Amino acid sequence: MQQPRKVGSTNRYQNNIKECIKRNGYKLQEVAEEIGISRRTLTSYVSGKVPFPRHYLEKVADLIKCNIAELMTQPANNEEIHQSKISAISNPNRFNLKIELDQVNVPSPYGHTAPQVKNTVFIISILNTGTVPSYINSIGIGVIIDGKICEGTFYDFINPLVPLPNPEHEKPLEPGQKRNYPFSAPELSIQLKRLGENMFPKEVYVHDQIGNRYKETISDDLATWLLSFPSIRKL
Repeated sequence: MQQPRKVGSTNRYQNNIKECIKRNGYKLQEVAEEIGISRRTLTSYVSGKVPFPRHYLEKVADLIKCNIAELMTQPANNEEIHQSKISAISNPNRFNLKIELDQVNVPSPYGHTAPQVKNTVFIISILNTGTVPSYINSIGIGVIIDGKICEGTFYDFINPLVPLPNPEHEKPLEPGQKRNYPFSAPELSIQLKRLGENMFPKEVYVHDQIGNRYKETISDDLATWLLSFPSIRKL
């Protein structure tokens, strides 16, 4: 069974929060005081060491008058931008989204990787490799049940750790930009198992607002890992 990959110096939850705070005339200390957390905790959130809790995201967005999607949109790194340009040149499709799947253990705000099962996260990353902005309409998962493929959005299975896309409220994903959507792996595992013993995760799919469908196959190792958590949540 594939083990969750631990996060060291790489920050898995990259975001645009620090830049948005600065651009709107605020300082980290001011924002931390306004939303009721320490500057050290806020620094851990904006640096991408841990997921930014949704209720704090909403407070930050309301304080600095910024859209949540803009806070969570990260610029892709140079290699991803380079690959995006190559894809755009070789692919006549103006709209193109790339899906990446990953699994991690969430580190504590003090830099120690948390060993508890409940801190294990399944991450869906969406990178715009096209040449025009794209609105993400929905994210879902396809599973095989008794030999038949069934699909459902993640809202049908689990509450996300950050807000899922809403084309009515969020800004489009610009070419070369990536967004991460983390989910609690144990919670998702519980919901998937409720579909029955003859169920196996097959793929993650994304729909954009104009109807294009993109998918990424869930590897056998990743599927096995998703189903490896206890069926009954232990607090």
